[in-house]
Amino acid sequence: MPLYNAFRAPTLALVLAEFALAALAGLGAQKILDARTGAPSWLWRGAGALVLGAILMTLLSDPLFALMQPLYANAPMSDPIFRQALDLARLQMLLRDVWMIAFLLGSAALLIWVYLNKRLDKPAFAALLIALVVTDLWRVGSELNHPQPLAALQESPATDAVARWLRSDAGLFRVLPLQHLFGDNRWAAYDIYSAGGYHGAKMRLYQNFLDAFELPTEANPRALALLNVRWLLSPDPLDVPGVELVDRAALIYNGLATNVLIYRNTNALPRAWLAETYRLVQDEAAALAALQTDNFDPAREVVLIAPPSREPRPGAEAQVVVENYRLHEITLRVHADTPRVLVLSEVYYPQGWQATVDGVAAPILQADYLLRAVALDAGDHQVVFRFEPWDVRVGLAISIAAALVIALGFAVAVRERFGP
Repeated sequence: MPLYNAFRAPTLALVLAEFALAALAGLGAQKILDARTGAPSWLWRGAGALVLGAILMTLLSDPLFALMQPLYANAPMSDPIFRQALDLARLQMLLRDVWMIAFLLGSAALLIWVYLNKRLDKPAFAALLIALVVTDLWRVGSELNHPQPLAALQESPATDAVARWLRSDAGLFRVLPLQHLFGDNRWAAYDIYSAGGYHGAKMRLYQNFLDAFELPTEANPRALALLNVRWLLSPDPLDVPGVELVDRAALIYNGLATNVLIYRNTNALPRAWLAETYRLVQDEAAALAALQTDNFDPAREVVLIAPPSREPRPGAEAQVVVENYRLHEITLRVHADTPRVLVLSEVYYPQGWQATVDGVAAPILQADYLLRAVALDAGDHQVVFRFEPWDVRVGLAISIAAALVIALGFAVAVRERFGP
């Protein structure tokens, strides 16, 4: 089940917490290095408790499996066998990690015992302890990153009929997989933007939007327009205004070939557009409610919580051209004959995103509950959105400084031990 981003923990706080834990670990290691007594009794008691816990969890895996299953709020799955296999894989991952933790901590306890009983000198003990830590970090990193040959990545788009069909559209759009297809993350591998997918830390703002419009169970036309959804993938027929069936294709999902209906949303808004009027509301709840009123037209009106610095007006000419669209930077060229509000179909996230208009900083407005916007004067403008969170920069500086201090410490230790 995706974890909702109920609060935004600053990156700097996380970096400082990791720095503090590393410092405590270093102090603990130094305490052991300076010890002159034998191994304390709690060392073996702790190691034994870890191994015993791993053994008990393995022996009691069946009741543990029954206890874990209700904790997963899986999306509806047409194949109960697949869901059973998925839950079993989760149990196996848990047991594997428990045994790995027991092995690593048990190995650390053995190293400490050998050292404190004068059977290992300080340099050898420190080297083995560092190797153990690196092994653990490498194990965690390899679980998150699975490098693939470039040739394999280039071949993968050609193996999927639905992806080939969508890639034939060269425009900037999103696809929306409906029902149980929603959580599929494959589309990023094909350079296709998706309004679906799974993430372990889903933003609450986006989840609230999905819930309000009953996505992905239903295909609400207004939500589709705001999310720049031009194509929909559905396992079942749809009857939605402005949505027309264009093709059928086979999609390999959960290891099985699934027939998918491909629909075009003829009322999709572009990735960025210019609104000529706005509706001011008091808070996010009111903004979400305003989006669902019958007289709201997202193509010309935008719902704002804070008033724009310029009053938008209707006009005859309005154009937005996307010049650059990257992960951390978006550049738009805008022309309008009257003041407008530029709406960008990207999630409003003020913790890092900054905007400039013709090189001058501009406030980013929360638009249509979920999106971001910038107020513009009439004329030609270049609008740039950049993701530059200050806490990430500070965290990077702290990490670099810590790495330099560690490197300096090693250099001093080597100099003291072996001389100039």
